[in-house]
Amino acid sequence: MKANHTSRRKQPESGVALLVAIFVLMLVSVIAISLIIASGGESALEGNYRSSARAYLAGTAGLEEARGRLLKKNADYFNNTIANFIPTATPLDVGQVRYILNPSAGENLATLLATYPDHEYAVEFGAAPPAGNVQTIA
Repeated sequence: MKANHTSRRKQPESGVALLVAIFVLMLVSVIAISLIIASGGESALEGNYRSSARAYLAGTAGLEEARGRLLKKNADYFNNTIANFIPTATPLDVGQVRYILNPSAGENLATLLATYPDHEYAVEFGAAPPAGNVQTIA
């Protein structure tokens, strides 16, 4: 008995599965890298939003504190702290400025006043306020 030996020629498709697998792996890798980069961008955006929200809320809290201290019935009313900080007879005229500052622990108020940039008054009224009409409370 003779064994049937058929000679096989190499098929032209041999190795195609390997190339397809490498291409799919490369495609999945590109998608994974793009997702990692996108999540890094999302984290940066979230951090910026958190920082801006914190600054906004701190500013709003400061305004609410100042509004509350404008009420005479409040125990921390401005005139209870510094006499005549808010004039009672007449309202503040143009040129009379009141600053409410909140120095950090160990921060010198004189240094804070020297470095505090007040450009809004000059922009609004064309000149710096007269020195005698500026009062500060901390």
